[in-house]
Amino acid sequence: MFDLDRHIWDPRSDDFTQMDVGTMSLSCRRNQITEPKLSVPTVQMTGEATFGGRSFSVTATKTAPYYQGCHVKADVMTHRQWSGDAQFRGRNITFSGVYRDAGVEFRMTLDGIDIPEDASLSTTELNQLLATHRTQSDSRPWQLWLLIGSQYGTSGTLGIMFDDASPFREGASAFYDPRLSNSELIESTAQGKKIGEVPLAILRTALHEIGHALNLYHPKHDCHSVPTGTTIMNQTGDIMGFASAATPYPGNATFAFHDHNTTSLIHSPDPQIRPGWTRFGYGHGCIGNTPSEPHDLIFDRDVPRAHHIKLELDVPEEMYLGEFVLAAVRIHNTGDETRLVSTALNLEEDYLTVSLTPPEGSPVDVRSVILLCSDRQMAELEPGEYRSGYIQLMYTNREYTFAQTGRYTIQAELDLGDRIVKSDPVDMLVRSPLSEDKLEVSTKGLDTDVGRSIALGVPPIDTPAEEKLTTLAEDYPETDLGTAAAVVIANDRQQETVDYRTDDVLREADDDMTTAYLDRALEGYDATDVSEFRLRSFQ
Repeated sequence: MFDLDRHIWDPRSDDFTQMDVGTMSLSCRRNQITEPKLSVPTVQMTGEATFGGRSFSVTATKTAPYYQGCHVKADVMTHRQWSGDAQFRGRNITFSGVYRDAGVEFRMTLDGIDIPEDASLSTTELNQLLATHRTQSDSRPWQLWLLIGSQYGTSGTLGIMFDDASPFREGASAFYDPRLSNSELIESTAQGKKIGEVPLAILRTALHEIGHALNLYHPKHDCHSVPTGTTIMNQTGDIMGFASAATPYPGNATFAFHDHNTTSLIHSPDPQIRPGWTRFGYGHGCIGNTPSEPHDLIFDRDVPRAHHIKLELDVPEEMYLGEFVLAAVRIHNTGDETRLVSTALNLEEDYLTVSLTPPEGSPVDVRSVILLCSDRQMAELEPGEYRSGYIQLMYTNREYTFAQTGRYTIQAELDLGDRIVKSDPVDMLVRSPLSEDKLEVSTKGLDTDVGRSIALGVPPIDTPAEEKLTTLAEDYPETDLGTAAAVVIANDRQQETVDYRTDDVLREADDDMTTAYLDRALEGYDATDVSEFRLRSFQ
């Protein structure tokens, strides 16, 4: 007999809302039994559970050697290859085998191997490929989608997962075309090659991205004593940090999950890990009321602090509900020696993180709805020199980040590899709109189509988002939200958007429209600020 807690899921609130305690006793038969749906004999336990004075009969039957099961459907872009396996230290390892070692039975099938070629996929095109592959979230077995694509924009992004709208965590992309460097930390046979041309590298990327779809964090943001190292959920840049000329990447990678990740895959409640259910981060920190309440917040972790490097965070002192919020971050070398710093001054790449304390509540982590995984890009800062970037905080993993009035405290942290640097906490007061004009902008800004467009940097397909953004850009050009709407429209129209399953053009490129809305955004703003914001916030 053992004691246990029972947590009850409420589908209306999409969260655990009740808990009670009880006991359970089980006994196991010595002889195996035969079940009609199983091909081999199995074992069964029977017993009794008691909750709130009521007794229930319990039967537990072993139906598989694994704790979970998932079907992964992979699409591969034309002229790219994907076999799902690679040679590693004299043995063949497979995508399914690595997950089976972690207790999850993965069955992978190539669903499409003729996705038309595009040298640079946009946010909208990736989202559309996922949407047209969508399955019902209550389908059995669990299902995930994996795209082996070209590359994301012009960046060196190795993988991506979207988490902007329900159903969440349905799939991810691993990119074939980004190239490895010629560093001696890279195996000689892999130097200068595309990631996809190195089977071990593309396999590791795919394993990592699907891990995110199962709600696993990067170790550096997990407070459960998960060290930054070479296991699967470490970012490629972190793994390269452990490479040497004697043990170069990708041969220094560990093709297994850390014990904590394995425990999460096996024992976390279904809403936390099942694809298509809760948002990325549910069960970590204060997002959701999962039974374990892990509190994966990074702002009190025992990590060495960087000296002579200063991180500054600048937010408006006041704003009103529904207003566009753009925060400026700046990393400054205050010492007298040249220092290496991360160039990833954005929320998407997960090196810069933000903690926010609402008017009433505990600190929560604020994340982008797009999770990009890349190698660690560093730059030298001379004494007195600084780098700056911008992050939009209007619509994030918390949907509307500032959804209630009151005073918020915000702090940023930047991972530099073996050190971190924190900004000083800053306060921001959120008010209700006090005029009719502000109320109109607030109402339009709190429209989910607008919020998602701001977060993605492009208006989603099959929504009236573009029309709503056009209204904001043309009717409220003097507001930050009107300017942001103009930048989103310009960003979207600089290239055509294609549905690669049907080969239909969803949105035509329009140079005149791009120029007109950029000019509109520049009215009253510094051109450098707008271009920097466009680059950093809308990849």
